[in-house]
Amino acid sequence: MIPTLLLYRNPSELTALLVEHALWAHHPPVSPHCRGQMPEEDLVELKFRLCDGSDIGPIRYSSSSTVAMLKERIISEWPRDKKIIPRVANDVKLISGGKILENNKTIAQCRSPFGELPAGVITMHVVVQPSLNKIKTVSNKS
Repeated sequence: MIPTLLLYRNPSELTALLVEHALWAHHPPVSPHCRGQMPEEDLVELKFRLCDGSDIGPIRYSSSSTVAMLKERIISEWPRDKKIIPRVANDVKLISGGKILENNKTIAQCRSPFGELPAGVITMHVVVQPSLNKIKTVSNKS
């Protein structure tokens, strides 16, 4: 099965955010000012819906960015006032089109095979699931 990215699309939400982060040295989010440097079809605008309904993004990414890179960006942008805060990429699950996305896949590999849809923001759902080692450590202390 091929995971899909489409859940919600909202063309009116068009913003971009640049963050200085070493992770993005090879596949940075793209500013609207840089659009002429990369063909539009290579850019994907994503936002990430957290379990409380709040969002991170939207942010434009290269379609060659991996799911693991998206997770690192989510961790760096995670609101610090939340009850649960992911610490590492494996604590984060990205869900799109009812599929959990694999870390080694690129955004392009996760796109829907059912044809092109109008341009807009693609929303992915974010689930935080701490690793089993952390859960065992907490339960051993009780």
